Amino acid sequence: MKEGSLNTLPQDDAIPRKNPLRENERTGTNGGDSVDELPFRTLFLTSPLATFIWQHRDSEFYLMEMNRAAEDLVRGLSQFMRGVKASETYAGEPALLDHIRRCFSGKTGQEPGLVTETHIPGRVIHATASRLSPDLVAVSLQDISERTWTEEALRHKTALFEAQLHSSTDGIIVADTTGKKILQNVRVAEIWKIPKNAALDPDDALQIRHMKEITRDPDGFAARAHHLFSHPYETCNDMVDLVDGTIIERYSAPVIGKNGKNYGRIWKFRDITEQRKAELALKESEEKFRRVVESAPAGIFIAIDGLFAYLNPAACRLFGAEPAGPLEGTPVIDRIHPDCQGILADRLRILNQERQPIAAIGEKIFRTDGTVFYAEVSAVPIVFRGRDGALFFISDITERKRAEDQREALISELARKNAELDRFTYTVSHDLKSPLLALRAYLALLEEDIRDGDIATANTDIVKIGTTAERLEDLINSLLLLSRSGRIVDSPMPVSFKDLTAEAVALLETTYNQRGVKLTIQEGLPVVMGDRVRLLQVMTNLLDNAVKYMGDQKQPRVVVGSRKDEAGLVLYVQDNGAGIAEQNLKKAFDLYERFNPEVPGTGIGLATVKRIIEAHGGKIEVKSEGEGRGATFVFTLPAAEKNGAGS
Repeated sequence: MKEGSLNTLPQDDAIPRKNPLRENERTGTNGGDSVDELPFRTLFLTSPLATFIWQHRDSEFYLMEMNRAAEDLVRGLSQFMRGVKASETYAGEPALLDHIRRCFSGKTGQEPGLVTETHIPGRVIHATASRLSPDLVAVSLQDISERTWTEEALRHKTALFEAQLHSSTDGIIVADTTGKKILQNVRVAEIWKIPKNAALDPDDALQIRHMKEITRDPDGFAARAHHLFSHPYETCNDMVDLVDGTIIERYSAPVIGKNGKNYGRIWKFRDITEQRKAELALKESEEKFRRVVESAPAGIFIAIDGLFAYLNPAACRLFGAEPAGPLEGTPVIDRIHPDCQGILADRLRILNQERQPIAAIGEKIFRTDGTVFYAEVSAVPIVFRGRDGALFFISDITERKRAEDQREALISELARKNAELDRFTYTVSHDLKSPLLALRAYLALLEEDIRDGDIATANTDIVKIGTTAERLEDLINSLLLLSRSGRIVDSPMPVSFKDLTAEAVALLETTYNQRGVKLTIQEGLPVVMGDRVRLLQVMTNLLDNAVKYMGDQKQPRVVVGSRKDEAGLVLYVQDNGAGIAEQNLKKAFDLYERFNPEVPGTGIGLATVKRIIEAHGGKIEVKSEGEGRGATFVFTLPAAEKNGAGS
């Protein structure tokens, strides 16, 4: 109310007036039409309606009484508010004041009660005024705010629902529990192809008679509709085929209130013809894709969030998992060798975050049995089963990798041999040139001595010429031996290494006896496969080399033995001579490497040994703890199938 309304009634300065109702109550007299009877008064005081009783006196209305609900409404007590004027209290409600006045213009009870609404800030009040006696008027106020707001919200929701109903692209029908239509939007007629001038049956929400004429299964359509109405709590989501090829998606659900009561059923219809065509086309495309992928010779697999989601048969074979069950759902990274995981993890991050393809790269891949193979892997981003994923292509390149490694090894070997050949050519030209120059010089001296008749000096010159020629012949023979050492002349055959060593020792017997070397040949030397002539050259060179580089050792020893380890059959020649410095170990088998120029030789012997061993498929290396601590030449050779000690 405005100023002077109920919530601002004066409370402190109210002037008590004489109250006929209270007076009757005090004296115990009956006021006729007054409200002094005890039952009526009890109802008046406890009524939920806020009721005020006004007395007409001196052309004004004064508050005589109000019940407890009125006290709560105006937040004041009756005894303090008696005597206030209605003109002050209802200053903001002229219609109510006018009605109170008109209640006194006719006979008591003939004036109908006035119903009006007024507003207190934040509330809506329903007001009625009635004449009780010639000088009394009762005004009742009821707070109808919640009801008013509820009705307003309901109207708003109804308007919103109808707006959504008619703007929906789906056909929607709302029917009661008997099947009578309550609401329907315009899309229903469009979807079900109902003519605009068709006579519609309001008691048949689904127009089953019309539907039976246009559906491929009319009886099934009608039976399903009747079933749902007879089972009101069931839902339905299916498809209906029309005779013209249209496909309608039908959805139906009960309308359930908060109290669990069923108020009817809502139906939604959608034309999904184009969607179904697209789905069928997609399914056909996926089927073609599946046939192509499953018949592809290359491995193809799909990963989502780094996990295997699909593998074709070729990929299953590569990973050693047929069928794909053991791998699906496991991390792809687990199949990648640790040497390659870092690179692949970076590429997968780019693929997943930036959706960029991965170019073909070589990887080492684990099979399910733990074996490793080389594979070439590439990937492109895709959407699989509605999620971002990656399509991987994988092919086994183990043989290609092996061929590439062999090619690289051959290229490295060729480069090494070319470098060796360059050095060999330079050294040979130098070593051959020296004795030739010496021969020319001695021949010049011989010619001069003969001319002078110096026979003694001439004989000396002739001896020197012979010695130089022999040296030249030895050098040429060594070069020829080196050129042939990389090839096995004869086919491999079983060779007793014990006998071979004894034969080499016999050739060097004089040298060993002169130097006082103690030679030890272990028992049980094996039988090997190889070219006996070439292997004899190996042992002769190694045993001779041990004596040449014995140094000043007082008790020289040489040991020939064999053992078996992870490398297979291993043979060795060990001495306690001058040894080899660590920085020279790798150069020991190079051409013309002579660590001690005072020791006679051509520098070709160990290079020849290495070529012969490698031609037999073996390897050779030298070990030494340093100068003065001896050396051990260790090499491998293929063992005969039925190995044993040499005879």
